Amino acid sequence: MMVTLRVLVGVFCVFVLGYGKLSGLESAVMQAGDCSKKVEKGSRVVVSYKGSLLETGVEFDKGDGFRVTVGEGRVIKGWDDGLLGMCVGEKRELKIPASLGYGEAGAGSVIPPHSDLKFEIHLEGIEDGNDYDEDDDHHHDYDHEEDENYDDEEYEEYDDDDL
Repeated sequence: MMVTLRVLVGVFCVFVLGYGKLSGLESAVMQAGDCSKKVEKGSRVVVSYKGSLLETGVEFDKGDGFRVTVGEGRVIKGWDDGLLGMCVGEKRELKIPASLGYGEAGAGSVIPPHSDLKFEIHLEGIEDGNDYDEDDDHHHDYDHEEDENYDDEEYEEYDDDDL
């Protein structure tokens, strides 16, 4: 009887509350994608994203063409867990508790200690293992010629010590 009760409670937690609720991670699909292939641990993904502080809504980061291998600890735990199961083309909102984000340390002056975070993530693709270079993780694809706000004169005002 006791084992049956534990199994029922476990099933309830997983299917009704969702796995993420157990860790404090909340995930909501904002737009469905093509689910012929889903993100798994070890998947190399390409995403665009926007990150903000959950409490205030202040945006602290955004990026396009961001590449990372899921489950290797190269991003915060909330991302490693929250990207699992995503489909190509899907847009998902993640609400990440501080314990799965930057914790009590925060991240410089941008993310205060103990901050819960919100990310809007669009999965642009899942790459085959032969399609990428591991050294490219964490680098945004940036082409200044396509950036309407890029100013050559302003850039040249800085010397190497400023960068």
